[in-house]
Amino acid sequence: MDAFFERIPALLRELGLTLGMGLLLGLGLREYYLSSPPAMRVGSTRTVLLAAILGFTLWIVEPRGTAYAAGLVTLGIWLALFYQSKLSHQGSGVLGMLFILLGYALGPLTQITPAWFVVATGISALFVLNSRDKLAYLSEHMASQEVVTLAKFLVLSAVILPLTP
Repeated sequence: MDAFFERIPALLRELGLTLGMGLLLGLGLREYYLSSPPAMRVGSTRTVLLAAILGFTLWIVEPRGTAYAAGLVTLGIWLALFYQSKLSHQGSGVLGMLFILLGYALGPLTQITPAWFVVATGISALFVLNSRDKLAYLSEHMASQEVVTLAKFLVLSAVILPLTP
């Protein structure tokens, strides 16, 4: 199986990973929209997939990142205008816009990080997307003092454990 993947050019593998994860994120967003339809939505499967293709292409075209940054600014302005319109219609929520931006970031991610990181990022985003009710329940029932205590423990562990032999 590894010999098969080694014969495929690296750029083609990266493009396939970008397309696959972009499609998966877009389908997850579409399923989320179908389960709880928002008043206004910015996009769905095709939008996330097209953002992923755009990010990949702009990163390839100009390796220094100038074209990618220009695309990100353009996409950001477009999403900001949409969000302003959404707020004027008494809507809120940025989940769809974040998924589009994550799709846009997939292109460079597939080229500068290992494939497992790209897959882990996409799957994590889908887990967060589909755990809305569980996260709301957890945040309502967890005492804030417990969170502060956990944070203190983690900070102390990060300082003390590396110092001990």
